[in-house]
This record gives sequence, structure tokens and C-alpha cells, in this order.
Amino acid sequence: MSGRAERLDRPGPVERYGWALVVAAGLLAYSNCFEGQLYLDDDNVITSATNQVAQPDALVPHPFAQRWVGTWSFVAGAAAFGTSLSAFHAVNLGIHLLAGVFLRAIVARTLSHPRFGHRFAGRAGWLATAVAVLWVVHPLTTQAVTYLCQRYESQMGLFVLISIWGGIRGAGATHGRFWWYALSVAAANAATASKEPAIVLPFVLFVYDRLFLAGSWRGAVRRWPLYFCLLASQAPGVVAALEAVSPPPVPVAERVDSAGPEGGTPYVSAGFSATGVTAWAYLRSQPGVILHYLRLSVVPWPLVLDYAWPVATGWWSIWPPGAVVVGLLGVTMWGVVRGAGWSVLGVWFFGFLAVTSSFVPIADLAFEHRMYLPLAAVVAGVVLLGDRVLDGISARTGWQTGRIGAVALIGAAGALAALTAARNEDYRDPVRMHQQMLGVAPGNGRAWFNLGIAYLRQDRSEEAVGAFREGFQYPSDVTRDAQRVIFEYYGKALGDTGDLEGAIAAYRQAVALGCDAPVVHNQLGQLLTRVGRGEEAEVELRTAARRQPEKPNGSHNLAVLRMHQGRPAEAVPLFEAALQRDPQFLPAVLGLAHALFESGRPAEARQVFAAARRVSPDWVQKPIDLSWRMCTHGDPRARYPAEGLRLARLAAAGIGDNDPGVLDVLAAALAANGRFEEAERTAGRAVRIARAGGHGAGQRNRAAARPVRARTGVPRAGPGVPLTPGPGADSNDGRVRRSSNNTGAAGGGEWAGGSIGGAG
Repeated sequence: MSGRAERLDRPGPVERYGWALVVAAGLLAYSNCFEGQLYLDDDNVITSATNQVAQPDALVPHPFAQRWVGTWSFVAGAAAFGTSLSAFHAVNLGIHLLAGVFLRAIVARTLSHPRFGHRFAGRAGWLATAVAVLWVVHPLTTQAVTYLCQRYESQMGLFVLISIWGGIRGAGATHGRFWWYALSVAAANAATASKEPAIVLPFVLFVYDRLFLAGSWRGAVRRWPLYFCLLASQAPGVVAALEAVSPPPVPVAERVDSAGPEGGTPYVSAGFSATGVTAWAYLRSQPGVILHYLRLSVVPWPLVLDYAWPVATGWWSIWPPGAVVVGLLGVTMWGVVRGAGWSVLGVWFFGFLAVTSSFVPIADLAFEHRMYLPLAAVVAGVVLLGDRVLDGISARTGWQTGRIGAVALIGAAGALAALTAARNEDYRDPVRMHQQMLGVAPGNGRAWFNLGIAYLRQDRSEEAVGAFREGFQYPSDVTRDAQRVIFEYYGKALGDTGDLEGAIAAYRQAVALGCDAPVVHNQLGQLLTRVGRGEEAEVELRTAARRQPEKPNGSHNLAVLRMHQGRPAEAVPLFEAALQRDPQFLPAVLGLAHALFESGRPAEARQVFAAARRVSPDWVQKPIDLSWRMCTHGDPRARYPAEGLRLARLAAAGIGDNDPGVLDVLAAALAANGRFEEAERTAGRAVRIARAGGHGAGQRNRAAARPVRARTGVPRAGPGVPLTPGPGADSNDGRVRRSSNNTGAAGGGEWAGGSIGGAG
């Protein structure tokens, strides 16, 4: 044994600088974590923190609020770095690396304890560094690091480790003991103010005290002032845990505060609250979950962000796993009674899983971030077991096994770091993340819904519809609010693919589930307008306007409806009302000018168009581009010809009827609305003006021109025809550049049928 101590050379530098190896290993493993995206509860947490920054007391601590330390860290980060996801990731990584440093310090002091004699002489620093390095780079920690909102978990872990370290230092201190204990108590309070599972900290430290510091229960009890203060520091966490057992009607983490596609929760979320699972159902399911955690500790692949773990029902899923876990608990208790040092690993493992893996019915039965602290016990056990095996080999054979241990450590750390880096790649792409998740748990309805949302956010609407439909085939325990969000996104996806009636039905379902968000009524009003149900559309648009009277959107959308109904004179005051709320709102400026023009008031229209040009010199490009896409989209279902014609006429009214580029688009819009003779005349006029001005018709976009040529046979002016000044336009040397990006009519953003950014 002494030979091995010599061969693991020069413990002094490792004792002093082993922490640097831990930090370096963590930085290497997590070097690609900074581009991780938002998942599940991330958006709620980040948005809430960003909103709180504007409050005058944003950075004032609220020590009696639930999880106030964790929340404060997000608010402080938002105040310092804004909404930079990279900055949030950097803070999470910093917390994780600090936790690794304190874990190493605890293990090193424990292995250096006199009860071990010379067992770890000269190797305590090496072994502690090995434990901390393997823990820091382990893929099972990624969910507490790269999944942003689980900073609550990692921050809790950091403060738990600081508290235990302070308690250990205080017990062995000859001077300044009070301050070490004060640090321990303060960190314990911060831990439970970060997340509730820390309430077991006094129990874990008390057992550690008996096994390593005091050496007996009586000796540990003599430090009762410390444990009294530790227990008192956990009071807020106890209250929070009780609230989790008896949650509010809508679990806090599953509440949805804003509407889905245009500004709400981007995912169907999970949280620390019960959702109807009984304490017994939760308890009988946890043995299988715990064994799964243990398997991932040794073979950490595949990892899953959201298991939607089912309640255990059959005999095989309850009793065999239960027997194994009860056996492990029994061995741990036996070791504690006997005073065996190794039993602290079992106490640590089961202790820090006690709140989330016992009878407290939390919203989800399994989440990998719950293993953040328990994993340290498993890693320490594996490292110490490996050390004992190598020690035995050395004693029997006389081999110098130090290098074998070093090679094994480097190999294991390298493999784990590679898996961690691969897992961080998953976090960079929500579609990839949810596809990987469904590869493991294909019956996870919530994951299908979130995949649909991820597709939709990447403008992959057809795939989004398919994912939503898959999700509806599986049972899901999402709340009523979450169902509302699902139908909002489903309606958006259906609308983008041209299934207008299906989209209307989906939005109606969202409203039936209690949605009263302006954006939903607005989208529903647009869809009803597109299918010609003007009276129903007006009801929805007026509802949206009432919900947000301070925004220009409501009046503008009603004005657009009047234009579709051929009542431009009635649209004028509505556009004017929108401009009273926001004089720089360009769609309303242009809408007013167009309504005045169509109402027989061209002089006033010219003045408004001139004002629009001052607000946005290239204003004509937006309605022209969108009109082209609405009328010539490759998928006929995604076309919105009525709105495309309105926008083309708006551009023609503003820039004149002698611009070939605008006339070209107007011809396509007329043809898309079935007005082929007028389209033929307009297209012919565009060609004549272009040639008379010295501009050839150019290379025609045959696919785009087909709606006109199929009926008229008239050649069309090509894209890029120079604009010529028209009424209300001072000058224009630019070109109408029709976009080839077929985003679809329903995706027309602020110009499409009055969507104007939805609820604003």
C-alpha cells in the first residue's frame, strides 16, 4: 500500500491544485453548452426573470418567497446580461464547476480522516480529484446544467456542498469554529431557498458527523446548537414541500400566463407539483425509477429530457424493483448502525432522493436532474471500489498499479466527457432533442406535442401537424392550460398548411378550454375572414380588441375586415383609431391611405402615402413580397388570394398604376382571385410599360407565373423590374424584389390579414 502511495507521485501539488483539474475537465466537457435552447419550463423562468428586471425592487431579496435564491439569480442575470442565453448557460456552468470544487474538498477531507489510518495516505487528494472530475463530466449532470431552469437544482447542490464543507471544517477547527458553522447554516438556508430537496441536509450531515467527526451518536448530539440552527434554516423548504403535497388547483410550474404561438409558453411544461397521482401510486413507481437512475449512473445513455414515466401497475414493475431498493436501504441502515464509513454513501444517495423519489407526488415520476447530488455517492463508491481492487492486486502480485489507475481514470473521464459533449449537442436543436426523446419513449404524448411546437418554430408546419396528430393518439397528463396551448399551436400549424377549417376548429377548442388571449381571437378572426364568415370574424376581432385596448392591432384588424367586405369608407375611422394608439404603426398608415384611395379621396391618400414613405422609404416592398407569396404559393392550400389582392392594390394605389413590377404582382393577385380578364389586361400593361421603358420582360418565373398564364397566355414581366414614381411617391430608384421564400399566406406576419404580430 505504501508502494502505491509513492507511485501516485507527489501528492502535495494535487492536494493544492487538484481543483484546477476539476475545473479544466468541466470546461472541456461543457465547452459546447452555450448554444443550448429553451425547453419545457425554461421560457417561463427566463421570461419571468426578464419581466421582473423592470420592477424597482427587482434585485431586492425576498427571503420568505419560495425558491427566492434561485429566482434572484435568474433576475440578477437578466439585469446584467439581458436575454442572452449564452450568459445564462455560462452562469449555470460556473455553478456546476464550483460544486465540483467543493465536492472534491469534502471527499479529500473525508479520506484524510484519522479513522482510515494510513489507508489513503498520499492518495486522498488523487482519489478526491478523481471523484470530482468524473462527477463534473458525467452526462447525467447535463440536465441540471444545460437545461437552464434546472439551475435551481445545481444551485441547491452547490449550497448543500458548501454547507457540509463548512460543518466539517467547523468540527475540526480550533479557532473560528463559530464562523464555519455560520457558513454552514447560511449555505443550508440558501440551498433550501434554491430548491426543496435540500431539507434533508441536516439529517445527512448529522449521520456524517456520527460516522466521521464525533464517532458516536452522543458526540454528534453534543453539537445540537448547530443542528437546531440547520433545522430552523430549512423551515421555508418544509413549507414548500408541504405545498407540493397539497398543491394549488393549477400547479405553479404548469400555469400558462400568455398565449401560445405568438408569445406564450413555447413548450408543454413539467413542474414540482402533484397532478392527481396518489402518494401510493407515486411510491410504488419509484423503485423502478431509482434503479433506472442507478443504471444511468454506470451506463449514461440514452438520456431523456422528459420521460413522462408511467405509474407502475404490474407485479413485475412494482415488487422486484421494490425488493432491490428496500434491500439497499436495509444495507445502508445496517451500515449506519454499525458505524461503517461506507454507509454514508447510501445515506447521501437515498437522502437527497428522499423528497423526489418517495411518497411526495410530484408532477413527474422521473427526471434526470434529480440525480445531481445522489450521483456523487455513486461515483465515489465506484472510485473507492476501484481503488480497493487495485490495492488488492498490488498486495497479491506486487505490481505497480498506480499507472493502471491513472489510465483508467483518464479513459473513464474522456468517455464520459465525450458523452456529455454529445448530449449538449442535443440541447442545441429542439427538434433533434425531441426526436431523440421519442426514440426512447415513443408513447410520450407530451414529447410529441413539444416536437410539433419545435417544428412550428422552425417553420416546418406540415411536420408539426403530423407530430400533433401523433400526440393526440397517446394519453397525456397535461393540464387544462397545457391543452389550451397545444390547440393554439395546432391551430397555427393547420392554418399555415392551408387547412383553414381545421385551424378554426383547433382555435375554437382552445377557446373552449378557457383561452381568452387576444392573439387567439385575432388568429381566429383572420381565419374566419379568409373563409368568408365575416360576422363571426368580427365577433372574434372585437373580442381581441377589447382584451388589448391600448394596442393598435384590434382597430387595425377590424379595418382590414372592412376592406375585405368592400366597405373602405367604414375602414377609414378604424385605421385612424389604430394610428391614435401608435402613429408609427406602418400597416395602419398604409391601410388608411389605401382606404382613403378606395373611398374616392385620392388627395388625402397621397398625403398619407407620402407620410408612409417618410416612416419607411422601402415600404412598398413588404406588401408586394407578401402579396406575391399569398397568390403564387406552391401549395394552393397556403394561398390567401383575397388578402394578396388587397395588398397588391394597396401598393398600386401608393406607387401608381404605371409601375410594371407592381402591375405584375397585381396581375397575379387578380388571377388568383379568378378575375382573369382583368389579370390579362394588367399583365399586358405591365409588359408594355416595361418594354417602353427599355426594360425587357426578363427571365420569367414560370412556376410563379402559372396562375396567370394558365388562363390568359399573357407573358409576364419578370422580377426585378424598376419601380417608377407614382402618386404620393417622391422618388424611387429601387426595385420590386419578389421573395422566393414560400412561407405561406398564414405565415405572413404583420401584413397578413391584419395579424400584425398578433397580440402585439
